[in-house]
Amino acid sequence: MINQIAILIPGASLLLTFMLFMNVQKTNKKANKWLAAFVFCLFILNSNPILSQFNDQSLYKIIELSNLCISPLFYLSVTYFINPTQKWKKKDFLHFGLAFFFILYTLFNFLARNLNSASNNIPNTSAIVSLILNCLFGIQVLVYCYLCYLKILKHQKNIELFSSVTESVDLKWLKNVGLAVIFLALYWATGVVFQIGNENKYYYLFLEIINLYMVFYIGYYSLKQKEIYPYSKKDKKELKEIITESIISEENRKKIIEDEKLETIKAELLKLMLVEKPFLDCELSLIKLASKLNITSHQLSYVINSGFNENFYQFVNRYRIEEAKKLLSTPEMNYLNLLGIAFEVGFNSKTVFNTTFKKITGKTPSEFKKSSSDL
Repeated sequence: MINQIAILIPGASLLLTFMLFMNVQKTNKKANKWLAAFVFCLFILNSNPILSQFNDQSLYKIIELSNLCISPLFYLSVTYFINPTQKWKKKDFLHFGLAFFFILYTLFNFLARNLNSASNNIPNTSAIVSLILNCLFGIQVLVYCYLCYLKILKHQKNIELFSSVTESVDLKWLKNVGLAVIFLALYWATGVVFQIGNENKYYYLFLEIINLYMVFYIGYYSLKQKEIYPYSKKDKKELKEIITESIISEENRKKIIEDEKLETIKAELLKLMLVEKPFLDCELSLIKLASKLNITSHQLSYVINSGFNENFYQFVNRYRIEEAKKLLSTPEMNYLNLLGIAFEVGFNSKTVFNTTFKKITGKTPSEFKKSSSDL
C-alpha cells in the first residue's frame, strides 16, 4: 500500500506546476515557465510509487527521461530569472543532449526488438547504457547546480549596482533549491551504490519527506518572488550596459561624463541626499534616484562609481546607517526598537540592518546605542 506522503508529493507538485505556469501575478514570466517544467519533472519522479502499480515499462522510461531533463530545466529557470530578456538560441538545445540521446536509444531499442533483429546481447547493452546514463545524470546534476550557484552569486553582486534593498531579489532561495537537488542526487546515488532501498523503508521515507519539503519550499518562495527587473525596456537596456561595464577594469572603462560635469552632478547628488533624504525610501533604486536628478541611470551609476568609489547599494546604505546613528543617539527616539529604526531609515530587514551597521561602524546597533548612552 502506498503511504500517504508518497501520494501527497505528486499532488502538491502538480498543483505547483499549474500555479507557476499560469502565473497569475505575471511576474518573471519566462523564468516561471521553466520553473514549472522543473517542478513537473519532480512530479513525474515522485510518481514512481504510483506508476509502479501499473507495471508498465514505458512509464519507467518517462521517469528516466525526467531525470535527464531536471537539471537543465532548473538551470534555465535560474538563467531567465537573472536575465529575463534573454532569447532562446539553437545552441540551447544542447542542454537536453542526454535526453535526446536517451529518446533515440529507446526508439532504436524498441524498433530492433519489434523487427526481431535484436541480438542476444541487447539486454547487456541496455544495462551498460543504463549505467552510463546514471553516471552522466549524477555528473549533470553537480555541473548544472554548480553553474546555477555561480550565476546566482554573480547576480547578487550585480543587483547592488541598481538596487538599495536586495533581499527581495537576491534569489537566495534558488541557491538553496540547487543545494537540495545536489543532496537528493547524492542520496539517490548512495542508495544505488550500496543497494539500499527495498529492504529499508526508512530510506524512501526520508527521501519523500525531503522531496515534500522542497516542493513546499519552492512553492512558498516562487509565488512570493517579486519581479527582478520591474523596469521599462529602455531602463533594462541601461542596466544591462551598467552590469556589462562593471566587469571591465576601471582604467579601461568608457568615460561617459566629463570631469567638470561629474563634479556638478556629484554636488547636486550630495545636496539631494542631505535635503530630501531619498534613501529613507525602502524601494529606492538607481532609476528612481536618477529621475530625481534628471539624468540617466547610466550617468548616475558612473558618478557614484567614479565620484565616491562605491556601488549604488553601498552609497545608499551608508546614508541609511548615518541616519540610524543619529536616531540611536537621540533620547527622544528611544520609543523605537532596533527593528523600528531599521524600517525608519529604509531597511526592510533587521538582519540586513545589523549586518550593514556592523560592517560600516564596527559595532552592532545595540553596542552603538549602549556606547552613545554612556557618553
